[in-house]
This record gives sequence, C-alpha cells and structure tokens, in this order.
Amino acid sequence: MVDCPLCNMPFPETKIEQHASTCTGEPAPSPRKFQKTSPSARCPICNKELPSEQILQHVETCMADSAEIVVKPVATLTVSTAECPSCGRQFPLDKIFSHVETCKDKPVPKPVVAESIEGCPFCFKNFPSSELAAHMEECEGGERPVEKAMCPVCNAIVLQSQIEEHVAACLDEKPTSAPNTRPLTPPPGPPIEQLRDMLPFLDGVSLSEALATAGNDVERALALLLGGGDEPSAATATAEMPPDLRRLSHIFPDAPESMLRTALERCEGDLSVAVAWLMGDDFSAQHHSSPDDGLPPAETVRTNGVVVRIRRDVPCQSLRNLHADPVAMLTSQLPPSDAQFCAYCFSTMVEREQQHCKDYCVFYHSYSLASLLYELQSEVAAILYGLPTDFPPLPRLLHAPFKGKPTLKLLLAGFASLQGNDHDPHFRALAISASCSLFARESEMQPLACFMQGYSCGDVQWRKLLQDVLAAVGFRDVNGAAKNLIAIAAKYNMPTSHYGEAAPYAVPGRGAHPAGNMLQIFIRKDHVDSVAYACKPYGHQIAIKGSFVDFLGKTPEGQARIFCHPALFVDKKQALLYHYCANQDMCCTDNSIAGSRGALKHELRDFLKPVLSTEEGRRKAFQRIHGHTK
Repeated sequence: MVDCPLCNMPFPETKIEQHASTCTGEPAPSPRKFQKTSPSARCPICNKELPSEQILQHVETCMADSAEIVVKPVATLTVSTAECPSCGRQFPLDKIFSHVETCKDKPVPKPVVAESIEGCPFCFKNFPSSELAAHMEECEGGERPVEKAMCPVCNAIVLQSQIEEHVAACLDEKPTSAPNTRPLTPPPGPPIEQLRDMLPFLDGVSLSEALATAGNDVERALALLLGGGDEPSAATATAEMPPDLRRLSHIFPDAPESMLRTALERCEGDLSVAVAWLMGDDFSAQHHSSPDDGLPPAETVRTNGVVVRIRRDVPCQSLRNLHADPVAMLTSQLPPSDAQFCAYCFSTMVEREQQHCKDYCVFYHSYSLASLLYELQSEVAAILYGLPTDFPPLPRLLHAPFKGKPTLKLLLAGFASLQGNDHDPHFRALAISASCSLFARESEMQPLACFMQGYSCGDVQWRKLLQDVLAAVGFRDVNGAAKNLIAIAAKYNMPTSHYGEAAPYAVPGRGAHPAGNMLQIFIRKDHVDSVAYACKPYGHQIAIKGSFVDFLGKTPEGQARIFCHPALFVDKKQALLYHYCANQDMCCTDNSIAGSRGALKHELRDFLKPVLSTEEGRRKAFQRIHGHTK
C-alpha cells in the first residue's frame, strides 16, 4: 500500500498513479458518507464522483476490473467487510487492501473477448454485435421484410393485410367482410411499380401486359389481373398462346402479338429464324429499347446468317479500348445450333451496359454447377424479402460466414493464410469470381467462351452448401430435403451430379441441354472499391494506381473477385442483376411453359411451402439466415 501525498489516503501501488492524477487534496469519503445525507460520493479507488445511489455498484466494478477487491452487494452502503478475489475470505475494509497485496492465491486475469462485428442487412454497414439490433430498428437504408402470408389455394405470397380478399378471389367467393370494390389501394409511384407492390407474386411480363391492355390504368389493370374485369387478364391471354409464341413474347415483351405471330408464320415456325427476323430491319426499332433510355437506334449487322444489333458509338465498359470489331468477336463464339439466340443474349448484354454505364461498373459471373444452389437461394430471398418472383439467381444468402470477415478489406488481410488462395472454402463462402468485360481475353472464365457450358470447379462440397441453406430455411431432414430438391433440378436439365445424387444429367455443357449460366452484375461506382478488386488467377490482388473504378474506366480487362454480402444483391440502390442461360427455356419466367425457369421457380415455392408457409416459419428462417439463432 502507498499513501497519496495529497490526501494521505492508502492505495494499492497499481492504483496510486491513477488516483493521484485526479486527486483534489481532500480525503476521500468513507463508505458511511455515501448515505442519503450526501447527493454524491467519490470512489476511493479512482476518485471519480458519482451519485450516491450508484457509487456501491461502481466501487464493485472498479475493484473487480483492477483484480483487487470485490465488495459484496448489500442493501445499503453500510459495508463493513469485503471479499478477497483470490481466496474468497472476508476482511474489514481497512484491512482488505493489505491482505490482497500479500494473498498467495493470485487471481486469474479475466480473458478479454473482442466483440464481433456484424453487417446490417439493410444498409450494408458494419456495427459491433451489441449495437446491431438497435441500429436495425432505426435503419432507413433498405427494405424491411414485409408481413406476408401464403395463399392456401394458389400458393401465392400476398400481403398479410390482403390475404382474406385474395383467398376469397381464389375460391371465387365473396369476402366475409363488407364488400369492397377496391380491395387494394395503389401506392404512389410509376404504374408498373404500383402493381408490383400490390401483386408481388406475379412476374413483370404479366404486369406489363395488364397495364398495356388497361391503357396504363392501374386500377383497371389490377381488376384484370385479379379476374374482376370483363376482359380476360393479360396473364390468361399469355397462357393461351402456343409455346413458341409465348417464348417470343418473353424475348420481345413490347412487341404486338400480331407481329410475333407474323414472324413465326414467315419463318415457318422456326423460333431462331423468327428471332433473327424480329431483330432485323423489318421490326421497328422502338421494340428494342426503352423510349426513355436516351440511346440512338441500334445498328443491324448480318453475318453468316446471324443478326446482331449493336450501338458501336455508344460507350460502355466492354467496348472501352476494344481494338477489335465487337460484332466479329461476338459472332466468333456463336455455336451453330443456337447462334441466333446467343447473338440476341450478347447484344442485350452490351445494350444494358450502355444503359447503366454512367452510374455502374459491370462484371460477368459464369457458372453451371452452382445453378441449383443459386436458384434455391433466389426463391428463399423472394419469399422472405418480398422480391419479385422472377428475381435472378442469388450467389449468396447466408449471413453467418460474413461475421468473421464482414468487409473485403478484412478478407484480403488474411488472404495469404488461405490454403489454395481463392479456392479456400472460407474465401469461396464470401466471394465469387468474375470477368471485367464481356470481351475479356485475359480471364480464366471468358464470358463469350463460357456462355454455353458455364464455369465451375469440382473441388466444392456442393451437397453441404445445399444442406446448409436447407437447414437455415427450417428443414429438419436436410438430407431428405436435398434429395427431393435435386430430383426437381434434374427435371429441368440442371447439372446435379456433383450434389451426390445420381441424375440423368451428368456432365455440364454436354448433351441435349447446355448448362451454362451467366450473371451480369452492375455495382454502383461508389460501392465498387468496397466490394470488388482486380486480380490474377487464384484471386491474387493486382496492385493498381488509384481506385478500381478508375482502373475499369481505362482497362476493363482481366478478372475480379466480388465480395458477395447478400445485402449487396437484394438492394437495387447498390447493385443490379441480370440472368442469362444457354438453355433457352430457362430464360423464360412463364410458369405455364414446361421446363422454363418460371415453372422451376413455381416448383421451388411448393418445395419450400412446408417451412415458409407461415409467418412464424418465415420469421425463424429470417433469423437463422441472418445468423441470429441456430
């Protein structure tokens, strides 16, 4: 013990300097002075002045943190003894300090546990775990899960407040409540967004066609879609079309049905030739771009019987510093059997780049074996977050893997310790590979070359990744659920052999149905440097001058790795996703066409119904996916 030279009070050697730095020269009050007679009191350890009712708890904490003494809590502050933290014996207050200094049973230092950092699923910002819940309550950076319910008749997901009217409409019965001629009130915003908010279970094509039929009148379009009008709904009209005509209507959603029928008649029912004819000069340019996109008309180029539409003079990332003819590069990779379809996809990719190049950077992610996992994650996200039913495949869904490394900077900081670099499972759980241009030649997954067969690695535990998602969603028998899910995927000619179940489709990219898939990923320029970086094969970072955005503005070549936090892709303020598939049927979101992506999504929703059909099931799934519960 050492006496303070200012107030002459005794203090342990480890505390004397801290006390002396704040000492006023007045003796510290004894515990009895902390009674109601004084509104405040000073701690004898750190000399901090506190309200009387708080001083006992503070003294206990102050002494415990310094591994000195722990005062036993009592009803009042008339404390006469204290417990030694080493031996547990009681001593008078005027003796406890000297005992602690000489006690042979030294206390074990308390371990310091660093608080984990978690990302907000709405604004994508990082917070300490203890602060995340409070932040999420006030966060305005993104959309919250909407209270919804599943219709027991048609299995559609509907706003909770509208479920009674919806079920009644499904059963063709009147609601039990008073009749309401306007069951849904259009929210503010553009007509298509109003319909999407009210009818999130319908695809964008059906909504657009209903608006066109109703003359852009939201209430009339709503009545048509719900079967309350005299005219047949747009969705019904589309379902009555022949399959090839429906396929054309999805490729050219703005084209009149009469023109689509004419195209098929002139081309003798050959779908590929009809697509070429519609892309040619005989088809009005207004059907190839939005009237509000501000782009000039596209140039039509015919080469080897294939039509390519392109705007050569409109800048975009893939055309920047390109020293070759883009049409020649596009057509050089066209397969003989699906040449026109691929030309249409590639032309659309370039057009979308030109539409978004001002505010976004673009990346191309090719895949095949991951298609089942991505589609499952997309459908789960659509149900939980109220996303459109035709939402693109989603690369990542589970938030738990991101808790240890919630930012790209932390992931790169530990990159050297990863076994196999970007092939390490810990890296793959957080990031995906991508090319920086549609014409990238220095990338190991060149988009044009990989379009038909896709790109995948065989050293991935696909079955385990699938079961992890199924467990988070709420399935107890994840093995049985995975087996049933793989059987569904095989019906749609998706590659499933690497998921541990025998399936008719065994080798990606071979056979009657190509397995290639591609995501065109647009990331806002102000987010790019925080979620992506330029790299060599195996994910080794390339040292560049300036920002990655500046680098892409000069040399959009090579490859990148993208930090795929789930919140990035479900927020249109940060990123946009477009999906392309070499299997033409899987590009169609009409669930009435057998083998289409729309039909697959419908089956996935039925598959998920046992665990996500109730509000409680969706709430628990949301918590598990975000890593809040097991």
